[in-house]
Amino acid sequence: MTLAASDSTTRPIDQAIMSAPASVLNEPLTPTGRIYLQKKINQVILGAVGVRDPIDVDRLRLTLPHSPMVNHPRFSSLVSRGIRGEDRWKGSLVNVDDHVIVLENPVSADHDDEAAVNEYLAGLSDTCSDWPVSDRPLWEMHILVAHRCLVFRIHHSLGDGTSLIALLLASCTREASIPLEELGPRVTAERRTISKPNGWKDGAVRTMSDIWQRAAYIMELMARTTFLKDSRTIISGGNGVEMLPRKVATARFSMEDMHIVKFSEAGATINDVLCTIISIGLFRYIKQRSPGDLKQGTKMTGIVVANVREKRGLLELPEMLGGCPGTRWGNKVGYIFLPLDYRVNDFHDQLGCLRRIKATLDGKKAWSEASFSSKLFESAVSYAGPKAVSIVKHRICCNTTFVISNIFGPMEELAVMGNPITYIRMTSTGLPHALFMHMVSYAGRADMQVLAAKHIIPDPEFLAYCFEEALVGLKQAAMETPSISSSQ
Repeated sequence: MTLAASDSTTRPIDQAIMSAPASVLNEPLTPTGRIYLQKKINQVILGAVGVRDPIDVDRLRLTLPHSPMVNHPRFSSLVSRGIRGEDRWKGSLVNVDDHVIVLENPVSADHDDEAAVNEYLAGLSDTCSDWPVSDRPLWEMHILVAHRCLVFRIHHSLGDGTSLIALLLASCTREASIPLEELGPRVTAERRTISKPNGWKDGAVRTMSDIWQRAAYIMELMARTTFLKDSRTIISGGNGVEMLPRKVATARFSMEDMHIVKFSEAGATINDVLCTIISIGLFRYIKQRSPGDLKQGTKMTGIVVANVREKRGLLELPEMLGGCPGTRWGNKVGYIFLPLDYRVNDFHDQLGCLRRIKATLDGKKAWSEASFSSKLFESAVSYAGPKAVSIVKHRICCNTTFVISNIFGPMEELAVMGNPITYIRMTSTGLPHALFMHMVSYAGRADMQVLAAKHIIPDPEFLAYCFEEALVGLKQAAMETPSISSSQ
């Protein structure tokens, strides 16, 4: 997901793109990218970038051919089949007119821009099963002039959310009208820290624990592929659900509120807070819509999509194109199983729910579940091929309930061609879940797109409201803790 910027405002990355190693310009698809291109798992990213002022379409058309996006190796390549049968990226000339769709009139009778854009995104998701075409690079830009929004449809094989945010940063500038002291410093990527064992005994115990955890994970994957299924609820998906029409709603959060909740529990992270919001919100929605589905201990499982690069946080595009394995462009993601179980007391002890989810995620981070799953799926593609792995992944998704991701976006406000960006949103489609949730943070806010199969979840707007109310409740509980109340 990216925008074009004028030559006077684009960051100096053209040299980085042109000097990218040959392996970046013409290389085999990554194992994950090959999975995303399979018919069973045809994953597409849908992004929306809103701007404050009217969009200058003519200027955008003139600028786009020289933008970082069009000149990026992935966005100017086709997928070709090599002589040994492997899928490779092959450079191609880009005709911008083939990729840019301009809609001057409102795309919906709804006068609310957010609702209209979400309706348009839902319509695009319904046509993703027949997209992309094979004779052009795998991206589109839809300019919704009446709604001051740029919508992007990008095939997931081109890159993950972290890669696309880096491309967005390269294409935009910091909004000069906002004082720097109000925004604070830019938060850049930092290398992941791995604690070292304290002595050989601790090392031996940790090694045995890691081996057991990896074996347990593989057994769960096998079980999820065959017989292990979540409890059936009104939000459950299944085989064929990926073909159903979708609806989209937006849950909006304040990053300040999320940080208040985070600081109420020592060592908690924004991901812990987000997963707690999801747990409380989902069970509140089910309780309101179908109370009979809920019993003490009702279980559901989500798939958390996690960035597994050596560095976490914001990455600059030149760094990603530099060839360093730890920060390279592409699909560097792993998968974490997030088990949620319904407890009546969670609605009254929401911080207790936070502590329980934090403990679960801490345990999974301790043995690097996300990184292990990434390596496991990549190895499986090498041995069994992407088609077989896509079938396994499809089965796992059929037997779980939802997908969630959190993409760390820029803290500062950005502008494209001098036009301030008001929001950045992202979602994806292509899996048999009835519910996808993708959050992107930007300039002190966080928007989470709720993409739902509308015949299963006909009112994602109410579900988004449940998530927003979950954060309100968590903040109220956090404000009453000694660590927060004493700092007020």
